[in-house]
Formats: sequence, C-alpha cells, structure tokens
Amino acid sequence: MAGFYFRDVHNAKHLNIGMFPPRLWFNGFVEFTINPDLNMPGLIDNTLAGFTQTFSLPKIQFKNEVRNQYNIKRVATFGVDLTPVTLTMYDTVTNDWYELLMTYYSYMFMNPRQTSKIDTIGGTKGIPNSSTTWTRNSQYMSDTFPSNSSGLDVNDTIHLFDSCRMVVVNGGQGRAITLQRPTINQMNFGEVDYGSNDANIFELELEYENFVLDGVVEKVLDGIDLRKFDIIGAGATTGDFLDEAHTQSQNDPFRTVTNKPMQTADMIYADRRSQPQVQPPEEKKDPDKQANKQRGKIGRVI
Repeated sequence: MAGFYFRDVHNAKHLNIGMFPPRLWFNGFVEFTINPDLNMPGLIDNTLAGFTQTFSLPKIQFKNEVRNQYNIKRVATFGVDLTPVTLTMYDTVTNDWYELLMTYYSYMFMNPRQTSKIDTIGGTKGIPNSSTTWTRNSQYMSDTFPSNSSGLDVNDTIHLFDSCRMVVVNGGQGRAITLQRPTINQMNFGEVDYGSNDANIFELELEYENFVLDGVVEKVLDGIDLRKFDIIGAGATTGDFLDEAHTQSQNDPFRTVTNKPMQTADMIYADRRSQPQVQPPEEKKDPDKQANKQRGKIGRVI
C-alpha cells in the first residue's frame, strides 16, 4: 500500500507551490470613481492608486439564528451584514490623496469651506475676526446667527464616490472587487513626529451599500493598471523585469483560469429565485366548534 502512495519522486508534484502559488499581501491597489452625475473632471488620475499602502477586503457576516425543534438543530439565515473596510495610503508632497479626501469633506459639509468669517448678514460679518468670537453670547435663533457657515450641505446628488475598485494582483493578472457607493466613516491624516523618518500615512474607514464581483474573476490587467506598478528609475520598469523573470508556462493551473468565467458564473448574474408571497388570511377559530371537539386517545386536536 505504501508503494502506491510513494511510487516515484514526482508523486507530490501537483502540490508544488509553483503550480498553485499563494497570493502575496504586497500586490494590490485601490481606486475611486467619481459619481458621473457630477462635473468634476480630472479629480482622480491613474497614479493615485499607486500610493496605496494597505487595504482590507470586505468581510461578510451572515445573520443566523439557531432554533431547536425536538432536539433537532435548525439554522435559519435571515440577513447579512457587510462590515466596513479600512484603507491606508501614503501622503505625498503633491497632496494627491489629500486633495481627494478634502474634496469629499468639502462636498459633504460647509465646515472646511472657509465661509465662517466671510459670511455676511445684513452687511455685517456673521462671525467677527476677533478674540471674542468664541466668548461672546450665543446668537442662535437670532437674525445675526450665521446658520449657513457650517453643517451638512444637503445635495441633490448624495454620493461623491460612485464606486471603489479594489484589485488584488498576481503576475500581471488580478481579481477585482467593486464597492458600490462608498461613504467615508472617518478620516485620519496622520501625525507629525520629529523622532521618526517614517512616511506619513492617511487612514480611511469606508461604509458601502454593496460589493460585487465579475463572473470572470481572474483577468489580465490592462496597460493602465499595469502602469500603476511601474518603477520610475534608471530607464527600467517592473514590466521589463517581469518579462525576463517570469518563466511560468501558460499551461500552469493558475494561468489556465485567466480570462475564463468561473464555473458558477451563472449564479453571479442570476435573478432572484423567489419572491415573498402574500399569505391567505388565517381563519378565526370558532369557540363553539372548538368546545365540541373531543380529545383523542393519542392527544387533543390542534
């Protein structure tokens, strides 16, 4: 029997890491898409995704309830929760991410628009430029209260971001997850530390309405996505090294699935299989009929 399992030195070749290489943490990027209903051309360029440091992929929490029926365990699923995702990105001296995030803040709220000291009410500044700004008596509900200087700016188009695309890359190909209508829960612009030479990092937490994937999970990245990984240096890019060092065959298992639909792709595009049905009204029990029912030998009639 042992000879059957260990018949030759190539017995475990199909388990070789070169045949099924694991995905590595350091390959991936994130990019946002501005709502097409807004006129903000040029707000995001292709280089912005290259400054991504880390990001967490969506987590799914199914709502299950365990019910016991005569010592038989029943697990009922009645919902799902999509947990927020976190992103960290490098702060650059060209303020690439900073401009995008502050645009989001300015789009949602009046606070960062620097209108508090220039708003006028009846020809008088709503908030004077003096040290008494924060110590004077409140003017709330008066004709001189600058109510438009701060607070939520309700827009016809609620979402600045239409989607957020998260791509996990491996050898010139990758799989993408798209977050629909992401909303920022919190932003952290880092800190200043004179005792450190580390790069400044921005942190984000995103809430989203849904996330979707394509039926073709593993795709060959196009030229725009590949350029996000270019190394600007002595005339060499990652593409040059990739062509020389990449010796895997196109027949390797992890290559054969590229650009092919997943086996359950039909489920990805399937419509709802069932709809809630209107139940017939329950008939009211007649007390007289219930009283005339006799209890049987095994048990009473329910």
